[in-house]
Amino acid sequence: MCRDEAAELNKHVADLKQAGATRVVVIVKESIPGQLEEFQGFWPGEIFMDEAHAFYKALAGGVPRRFRMRDFLLSMVNPFSRSPAKANLQKMKSQNNLVGEGLIPGGLYVMRSTGVAELAFVEENAGDKCSIDQIIDAVEKASLIGGAKRA
Repeated sequence: MCRDEAAELNKHVADLKQAGATRVVVIVKESIPGQLEEFQGFWPGEIFMDEAHAFYKALAGGVPRRFRMRDFLLSMVNPFSRSPAKANLQKMKSQNNLVGEGLIPGGLYVMRSTGVAELAFVEENAGDKCSIDQIIDAVEKASLIGGAKRA
């Protein structure tokens, strides 16, 4: 999850909780000195480290996907590129950093209390985001399936 996604999701934590979420957490894949602390400025909630990339493997069906550096760079420097990744990155509000691996796509899960995913979103292009409305809808559905919806 990038900084912009974390900041946007953080604005809606109360909405997610009202929809029935019991926890909203962020999973990161690497621990780089100073970066986790900086990230907490965008996401002050729970953060878990996944050095084994189990979350990313689950998103991709067993083996973490990787964006190809060559394709990514070509789409960025080509002035005629209609790459969704280029468009997504141009919309980013926070200052990007080039620290870290950055080529394993992220995503998110909304989990039912039964352990089944109500929503699985996988970043297909760098910077893809799941809409907050889609996330809230999935949380509401998951909370109904997992038990009585809270008032």
